[in-house]
Amino acid sequence: MIDAAKEKSSSRPPTLPGQTRALWAWLCLIVAFCLAGTRAEAFFAPPDHAPGILAPAAPDSTGKTTTAWQYDALDSLIAAKSVGVLDNAAFAQKTFSQTFSSGGKFAGQTIDDVAGALRSGTMKAGDVPIEYIVRDGSTLMLNTRSAQALQQAGIPRAQWNAVNMTGNAAAEARLTGQLQRNGLDSTGHRFP
Repeated sequence: MIDAAKEKSSSRPPTLPGQTRALWAWLCLIVAFCLAGTRAEAFFAPPDHAPGILAPAAPDSTGKTTTAWQYDALDSLIAAKSVGVLDNAAFAQKTFSQTFSSGGKFAGQTIDDVAGALRSGTMKAGDVPIEYIVRDGSTLMLNTRSAQALQQAGIPRAQWNAVNMTGNAAAEARLTGQLQRNGLDSTGHRFP
């Protein structure tokens, strides 16, 4: 019996360990790309998505910056077109002051000041967070002045620093107050 095992093991052709690992790696890559349901973008896009625009809004993403990806009808990532979660977002108020409030990140500055800093490059779009809440299927922005500054600077919404506040009690209450004071429902307001 032991002789039979020795005979089987000695009948295999010798392989070099490095060649075997390289071959195994290539084989794994080929299988990964060929299996049904496996796509190349699965290595860098989030799993388990639905066709269309993906905007993660899970409770664990509350208060975190989010990104959206657009997929075509065949559920393939469209790399050429950048889509942001705020592309179709509305505002939670009809009017706004040109000067930022005294308690915020841009205290005392005007919308024009922040827009100028964005245009000059002394400030980046990521430095201007835009908090949003998804309510009744509508995406509503809470930071009207910050959004106006980004728009004035000519920065596409897809590049804005979107922070999902859906489910955050304080942010939800702030949104409700903004909507009520402005006589708006959950569809919000769109500035021209």
